[in-house]
Amino acid sequence: MDNNSKTTQQLTKKLTKIKTDVEITSIAVTTSQEYQAAAYVDTLGRIYTVGYNGNGELGNTTTTSSTIAYNISDGKILTDESLVNLEQGTSSYINPRYESKFTLLNNEVTMNLKYESLDTSISTVSGNKITGVGIGTTHIRISDDTNKVYGSIKVNVNVQGGIAQPKVVGGQNHFVALKSDGTVWTYGYNGNGQLGLGDTTNRTEPTKVNIENVIDITAGYQYTAILKNDGTVWTTGYSGYGTSGIDAKPSKEFRQVPNLTDVIEISSGSNTMHALKKDGTVWSWGISEYGEFGNNTASSSAIITPYKMLRTENIMQISSGESHIAMLAADGTIWGAGRNTEGQLGLVDTSNRVMPQQMLNTEGTDKLRGIKQVSCGMYNTVLVTDKGDTYGVGYNYYGGLATGNTTGTSKPVPMLEETTGTQLKNIKNITSNAYLTIAVKMMKKEYM
Repeated sequence: MDNNSKTTQQLTKKLTKIKTDVEITSIAVTTSQEYQAAAYVDTLGRIYTVGYNGNGELGNTTTTSSTIAYNISDGKILTDESLVNLEQGTSSYINPRYESKFTLLNNEVTMNLKYESLDTSISTVSGNKITGVGIGTTHIRISDDTNKVYGSIKVNVNVQGGIAQPKVVGGQNHFVALKSDGTVWTYGYNGNGQLGLGDTTNRTEPTKVNIENVIDITAGYQYTAILKNDGTVWTTGYSGYGTSGIDAKPSKEFRQVPNLTDVIEISSGSNTMHALKKDGTVWSWGISEYGEFGNNTASSSAIITPYKMLRTENIMQISSGESHIAMLAADGTIWGAGRNTEGQLGLVDTSNRVMPQQMLNTEGTDKLRGIKQVSCGMYNTVLVTDKGDTYGVGYNYYGGLATGNTTGTSKPVPMLEETTGTQLKNIKNITSNAYLTIAVKMMKKEYM
């Protein structure tokens, strides 16, 4: 018996159980003897594919093979408004609907929807009625656990007369502040015009920018980006890697990124910009040296035009590290792309990813589930579960993962309280930036 026969005999000796959370109605396999791909269909007619993809057999818009099955039908719950701004004490109604790409069934899907507020101190939900309770930002998760279909709505509860959730962000040497009335104030270093004030003069106190109706802000290396309430994105400052979305030249004033609309959230890496649209897709521009665009390429060149990230179609929150991105999906899983040298993508290895992959659980055996918030430091990622438990993964030389040591990890591990040595629980919000992580408990006590 030759070696090939032995190998074949070993490979077909046992059947391996496929991990899937849907009911499978039919399966198919390509007939190639060397490179095979498989497809299976669930009860809603959605198609899942896995295996060799050199000729596009997986139908996922790429030619990259995969050992993980992905849903190419992209069934999800959408609403007319994916971002709702409420004044405290007021309410709004949402109208969810099911949408998908290519499926094998044409009949209308009957859904049994469940609505859940991820922070009831900010917003409550009863049926499809959302009520603003306290000042802040949260999400309403919409789910049909039977059909495994999910969606989400971002909710900002503002003070009376306000249009934005107050926020402060920091670039390399400058700060950007967003007031509740939608005005932006900047201060600090301004050598590349990152303050957006029409000059390159530093400011030692907050100075108002000539722009209004802003609902989100972010700051990168020496640039600033803002999101207006009409869904458009504007940038100013350094753009050597194309972060302006317009050209590779610095700007002293805010300019609109062309051909980019319907944005509900923005996030920046050192020289990379990411935008989350209301349909749950993520778009990126700037530098993608480690593949942080998630579009199956890596390049150190300036990329001015926003590119759509692949595989990720139902994202509800994004966060950027130095050269990686983590994305929270509506089903409570985490997707990541880009630099993974320190294990920050949580894939139990240190290989960079040019295609988004789902973070694995603490055992590294299945995808991580039940997450409600994600935040990226420079080379690490921290998470909060639906129960308020905390986990960290990646770089830890300065103790940013709060594990009781300075050893990095490529799979999520519990974050610990210093006084008790037990897992940090009952967390309301978590933020990581550079090498520092801050978590806020429900009782408003901060941990650093």
